[in-house]
Amino acid sequence: MKKNFKKVLVSLMAVGAIFCSGHAFAHEINIYCNNGDVSTSGKDKKEEKNTAYINNERELQTAINKEKSTIILNSDITITGNLNIPKGCLTIDLDGHTIKFGSASASIVIGDKRAISVPYTVTHPGYSKTVVTYKDKYTTDAYGNQIYVGQEAVNETVWVPPCTETKYNTYYEYKTDVKVTIKNGSIIGMDGYNGKSITKERFFKSDVSGYDGETPAELINGISGDIHLSNLSITTGNGGNGGNGYYSEECHIPLFGSGNGGNGGHGGNGGSAIFTEQANVSVSGVSFSLGKGGKGGKGSEPNPNYWIYSGSKGKNGKKGKSGVIINDASKYRPF
Repeated sequence: MKKNFKKVLVSLMAVGAIFCSGHAFAHEINIYCNNGDVSTSGKDKKEEKNTAYINNERELQTAINKEKSTIILNSDITITGNLNIPKGCLTIDLDGHTIKFGSASASIVIGDKRAISVPYTVTHPGYSKTVVTYKDKYTTDAYGNQIYVGQEAVNETVWVPPCTETKYNTYYEYKTDVKVTIKNGSIIGMDGYNGKSITKERFFKSDVSGYDGETPAELINGISGDIHLSNLSITTGNGGNGGNGYYSEECHIPLFGSGNGGNGGHGGNGGSAIFTEQANVSVSGVSFSLGKGGKGGKGSEPNPNYWIYSGSKGKNGKKGKSGVIINDASKYRPF
């Protein structure tokens, strides 16, 4: 009896609230009393349908492709390739979890563009030019026979008529109706790979110089649209160290000297947080920890087995620069 009375009472309270509010409700409201919970349907069901709870990278990209309006992480995830968000209005709620990059070249790519080639015509005027032609040369013997003696060069003036040529200017059309919010968690980038060191002799100096360290890609690549970052901790990766050089092979020719030392590779720059091409970026409550530049590799001493002349020592590689919060490339892009 008490249970039925509770159902009636809650139903009456709900009906009273609807009529006393003075507003018309476009969606249905259902009241459930089990466990004392109250839930709604209609608009809320639509919102639930447009919400995805994800556990890994594949599910995240699938939810984006299905144009879910809200994506909520159930756990930490690792991204190994670009996460592409080319269109739509989307909120990614990390819900206290972390997106970690498993590749230094991967980014969250937001927005899209397409190249447009616009033709134009260039007219080239006519002009004269001198060309060299070769003609057979003959002589006549005492009996009146022609004898071939070779060819001779003859300069001739020729007229090149005017002509037209079609060329193309390339412009970009940016997709502007993209709105993405990322909030409530952490984004951590991966360090760049170290450059390869050389460990054996090779003939040319360029072949014994260390490789440059890798610069990690920006974590968020804003091509176009509006991007809002809220309540996040963003940590970018460090640049890779440059590889060490080695010395080139001994050259036993006095005029050419001995084997030179290879240069050290340059350190990669620290990763930056955001790259923006045409996107508008706003942040609130975001902390940034930017990656440091990698160390430069060591230049090698010259080949110690020289004959007469010692080669030159290789130069040390330069240290990479620290990452920045935002790289703005908009002024470098054609419109």
